[in-house]
Amino acid sequence: MCLDLVNEVKVRKTNKSYENGIAYKVMEKDWDDEKYFNSVCRGTGKYTFNKWYHEKDFRDMEYRKNTTILASDFLVSYPLGFHSFINHKDASCYHKEHFSYSRVVVKVRVKKVVATGFQGEFPIIVSKEIRFIKIIDER
Repeated sequence: MCLDLVNEVKVRKTNKSYENGIAYKVMEKDWDDEKYFNSVCRGTGKYTFNKWYHEKDFRDMEYRKNTTILASDFLVSYPLGFHSFINHKDASCYHKEHFSYSRVVVKVRVKKVVATGFQGEFPIIVSKEIRFIKIIDER
C-alpha cells in the first residue's frame, strides 16, 4: 500500500486526526496459526496482539536499505512505515472493495506518525510503530 497523495511529512503532534493513537489496519489472517497476522502488501513476518512492532524489522528485502518511498504519483517521497486507516469505516470499505477472503480489519495503536496522506479517497497515517489490539471486521 502506497500513498497516492502525501499531505504531510514529519507530522506535527497537534494533528487531531491521530491524536488518540488509534487507527485501523487491513491484515491477512495466518491460516496456520490464527493468533497471527501477515501483512497484505510490502512487509514480512508475523504479527500478533499486544506487542509493539517497529517497521524497520518488517520491511521487504528490497526496502531494507531505504528510509523513504515514493508516493504513487512519483512526485513526493515519505518515510517508510506502517500504513493505517484513520477510521474504522474507511478500513472496512477498503477491505470490502479490494479483498474477497482471508483479510481482517484490526484495531491498532500507533506511535511515531511520520506522514499522512490518502490511499484513493481514504485518509491514511504512516507510523514507525504499531500494536495490534483486536479484530474488528472479518470475512
